[in-house]
Amino acid sequence: MEDLATQNVLSSYIDYYSSISSPGYAVLVTGAWGVGKTFQVKKALNDNMVYVSLFGLTSTAEIFSAVYAKSYPRKALTKNIFSWFKGSSVKTGAVTVASGDLIGNVGNAIFSEKVDSSKIIVFDDLERCSINLNNVLGCINKYVEHHKCHVIVIAHDEKIKQTIKNKKEKIFGQTINIVPAIDEAYKSFISENKIRITINEIAGIILSSYKASECQSLRVLKHALNDCTRLFSLLEEKHISNKRFLNELFTFYSAISINIREGEISSTDLQSREEIAWLAGIKKDEDKTNPLIKIRDTYYKNRCSILINTKTISNQDLIDSLIHGRFNKK
Repeated sequence: MEDLATQNVLSSYIDYYSSISSPGYAVLVTGAWGVGKTFQVKKALNDNMVYVSLFGLTSTAEIFSAVYAKSYPRKALTKNIFSWFKGSSVKTGAVTVASGDLIGNVGNAIFSEKVDSSKIIVFDDLERCSINLNNVLGCINKYVEHHKCHVIVIAHDEKIKQTIKNKKEKIFGQTINIVPAIDEAYKSFISENKIRITINEIAGIILSSYKASECQSLRVLKHALNDCTRLFSLLEEKHISNKRFLNELFTFYSAISINIREGEISSTDLQSREEIAWLAGIKKDEDKTNPLIKIRDTYYKNRCSILINTKTISNQDLIDSLIHGRFNKK
């Protein structure tokens, strides 16, 4: 089936999927790293789910016990349940189960056969699970086929789509590809920003810069916002009142922050940016592979002007703040 792409469609499909009695298939939610897959799924389900991260789990017994612990948190805290765990620990809030001699045959059988099918089971971080993929898919299929559960699996698209390609159609009846809900996420990032300053003057600049960058990671956007707000907190009133200065500085600064976070720019690139900009101005056959030239061209294509040789901030301050995390007001 074709990939679906918006939050509205995701919510609509989950509503439809929830209404089916014993659907007989799981839903695979994919998307790029940091795109907000988990956030969007949780929002669509409104917490009416059994959420389990597969990250760090090392056996199918841990998967079954994690689902049980989240489905029946009170029962999972009883002494009888704990007696099945030999030297292991369970945190039912985060559903973290230590590896080792976990439950034994009796406990494993009980956990795997007991499940609250009234809620959708969400398995996250499929690609980060160290258990053999066939065994993980076997667990998922048990909940789908044997327990008649509704199951959503969240996975990083690039890491999982090739390894799961030949097995996907047997378990997953629908694939939903997530794209970032940029505006909504950005409002959330601003509201929770720990730097208690007013950034209305640059909020729109950062958002426009992020969209022009073609970056898909909301985590990178959050980091760029934090970098920019730290820099903004060091400015004086004469800088803040100069709208042209703010636009030039923060369009460039947020672009560099984004590309450093994505591993596209190094300190060496920043140290040579004046030379690169000068050569670009006199050569028709400029180096299109240079990361700074690529950024400039990407922004230009998306109708966002950026000066890669701007004098509003020095190379050393760029390196200190964005690579070493040192923000020196002086």
